[in-house]
Amino acid sequence: MVFFIPSNPLSAGPRRHTLPLKTNVRPQTTRRHATTIMMAERSAWPFLRFVKTATFYSPFGKFMRGASPDPAEELRTRARKAVKDSKKAIYLVTGANGGSGRRIVRNLLRMSKRVRALTRDREKLIDALLMVGVDALEEEKKGNLDIFVADLFNVRTEMFENVIAVASCTGTRVGPKDDPDRSKYFQGKTFYQPVILEDTPENVEYRGIKNLAEAARKHFEEIDKVETIPVLEFTDVEKVRAQWGPLDDVVMGGVSESILRVENGELVFSGFVSTNNSGGFVSARTVTFDTPMDLSPYDGIDVRVKGDGQSYKLIIRCNPNWDGISHCYTFPTEKETWEEVRVPFSEFNTVFRSKTLKGGEPLNPKRIFAFQIMLSKFEYDGDLNQNFKPGVFQLRIDSLSAYKDSGGLRCPKIVHIGSAATTRVLRSDEEFDEVPPAVKLNEQLGRLLNWKLAGEDSIRVSGVPYCILRPTALTEEEPVGLDRLKFDQGDNLTGNVGRDDIADAVVRAFATPELTNVTTEVSLFEGNRLGVSAAETFKELKPDKEEERTFATFPYVPESKPSEKTSV
Repeated sequence: MVFFIPSNPLSAGPRRHTLPLKTNVRPQTTRRHATTIMMAERSAWPFLRFVKTATFYSPFGKFMRGASPDPAEELRTRARKAVKDSKKAIYLVTGANGGSGRRIVRNLLRMSKRVRALTRDREKLIDALLMVGVDALEEEKKGNLDIFVADLFNVRTEMFENVIAVASCTGTRVGPKDDPDRSKYFQGKTFYQPVILEDTPENVEYRGIKNLAEAARKHFEEIDKVETIPVLEFTDVEKVRAQWGPLDDVVMGGVSESILRVENGELVFSGFVSTNNSGGFVSARTVTFDTPMDLSPYDGIDVRVKGDGQSYKLIIRCNPNWDGISHCYTFPTEKETWEEVRVPFSEFNTVFRSKTLKGGEPLNPKRIFAFQIMLSKFEYDGDLNQNFKPGVFQLRIDSLSAYKDSGGLRCPKIVHIGSAATTRVLRSDEEFDEVPPAVKLNEQLGRLLNWKLAGEDSIRVSGVPYCILRPTALTEEEPVGLDRLKFDQGDNLTGNVGRDDIADAVVRAFATPELTNVTTEVSLFEGNRLGVSAAETFKELKPDKEEERTFATFPYVPESKPSEKTSV
C-alpha cells in the first residue's frame, strides 16, 4: 500500500498539547505463552493492497516518488544548530550590583560565559562592575555581557531568553548606621546597629524570589527539551508521505489495514487490526534511509504518544536489509493520555521475525536505517501481547526524538545566596543570648529571617534543581579558596566569609551534582583543614528534607503584619 490517503487531504498545523504528560521510564508488558492454536477465520486476501505495499518500499516506488530530503542529513543539520545554539547559553545574575553579585558576573566572564546581569540602575551596575575589574561597556560590545534593566516584581519573558542557570543574589538592603566611608560594609566584623534602607523584606526576600522561582520553573520546563533532538518530524505532509507507509499483515496473507495521516503536527497511525487469515499486526514503517542516521552521541529514543490502552512496539533497524535483524521495545499506552516513552538503546531486544536472538548484536545507534511502530497480537518467541484487542486502533505520535542522559546527575540551575541563622528565629531550642545579632534584631528588621526562609522555600517547591548557600557574615577580605571554607548543615554555623569566596562557591555549584537540592551554611574554616578538599566535603552534604522539619511548616510563609506594608 503506497500511503493510504483518506478522502480528506492530509493537514499540518501547530502542535497542541492539551493533555497531561506522563513519563514511563521502563514500561513492562505482561507475557504469556500461547499454548493453543488459534483457529482464525478466513477472509478474502486484498491482493491489490499487497501490491501497493510492496511497490511503495521497492526501488520502483522510490523512483516514482522522486527525490526527497535525506533524514540523516536533516538530523546532522539539526545537530549543528543545537551546537550553535548552545554557544548562546546565558547565565542570569540577579542582584548583580551587590558585592557578591558583581563578583559572580566577573567570575563567569573570566570563564568565557555569557552573562545577563539584572539591575534596576544601569549606571550603578557599570560602576559596581568596574570596582571588581570588569569593563562593562567593553564586555557589552564583545557580546559577553547583557545589562538587563528590570526587577523581580515584573519578570519579563525575555529576561530568561537562552538562560541555562540563575545566580540569585537579590537581598534586602540593610544598612548600618554607618559613617560616610561605609566602614561596616567593607569589614563585616564590628557590629553596627542596622536599618532597612529600601523596600521590605517581604517584598524582596519572598515575593521577588518567588516570582523568580516561578519564572525559572516555566522556563526550564521548556528548555529541558534541549536535551533531546528531533529525529523525524511530522509537520511537513509531503515529507511524511514520502518517508512513512503502512506495512500490515497483508504482506503475509492477512487483512488488517492501517492508515497514516498528519494532523496538527502529529503522525496519526490508525485503522483496523484483524486476526483473520492468521494475521494480527499493523505497522507504520519508514522507507530505508539512503544514508544511515548516526545517533551515537545520544543515549536513547524518546517518543511522545497518545494511545488507546494497547501495547505497541518501537522497532529500529540498523541494517539496510528489508527482512533483517531488528531491535524492538514494547511499551504500553494509557487510553487518551499523552505519555513520554523514553527508551535507552540498551533496552531494545535484538529480534529476527519476532524471535529474540540471545547474544545477538545489540542496537548500533551509529547506523540506523529505518524506524517502525507496530501493533501485534504477538510479543516475542510466541508470547501473546496481553494488551492487544482486534478491531479499531489509534496511536498519535507527537514526536520521535533522541535524548542525552546526564547519568542521573543533575546540577543546580538556581544557586541562591541566603543567610546563615535563617531558621534560628523559629527554633525553640535556641538560647537567645547566644544567637547572632541578626536573630536578636529580626523583628526590628521586619522579620528579615522569616521572609528569607519563605523565599528559600519558594525555590525548593519550584521543582527547579537548586542549591542554597547560606553565608555567615560577609566581608571584603581576600579570598582563601573553597578548600579553606567550612560547609555545614543544620544552621548552627557562625563566623564570617569573604564575598570573593562565596562568588566562587556559586559558580562552582553550577557544575557540582552533589550540591543539587542542597542547603548549606558557609563560613571561613578556623584552623587546619588537614587536606580535606571542598569536593570531598560536598559529597558529605545531604539533600534537603524540608518536609520533615519540625520548627516550621513547609513551605513556610509568615503571616503579614499591618506594620509590614508591601508595595506590590
